[in-house]
Amino acid sequence: MSLPSLILAAALAAVPSPAPAPVPDAGAPLSFANAEKLRCAATFAIVARHQAGSDPRVAGFPPLAVRGEAYFIRAVAQVMDSTGFDEAAVTARLQTMASALAAPGQLEAGMPSCLASLEASGF
Repeated sequence: MSLPSLILAAALAAVPSPAPAPVPDAGAPLSFANAEKLRCAATFAIVARHQAGSDPRVAGFPPLAVRGEAYFIRAVAQVMDSTGFDEAAVTARLQTMASALAAPGQLEAGMPSCLASLEASGF
């Protein structure tokens, strides 16, 4: 090894490595805004699935297959970006929300605010 290479190697060895980024706690509470994004994303996914099956319970809602999917993708990406959660952590949150939305009347109760969020999103 040449002298310049040795000097470069020694200099690089002396530079401290950056500390690894902290791993976010997947169980940490979400902000209200992030929780609402995921709740609406889950709501739209459930309603779109019921609409695809011609379920009369969701006939009064606007079609959500396209706009709801776009909202879902953006909402999940925004939550992942702002929290540092990985896909598995966000998926677990969505599954929990979907379970809660299965209770009678929960989809219907949350749709007005979710539809307002959908309109505000530009989708």
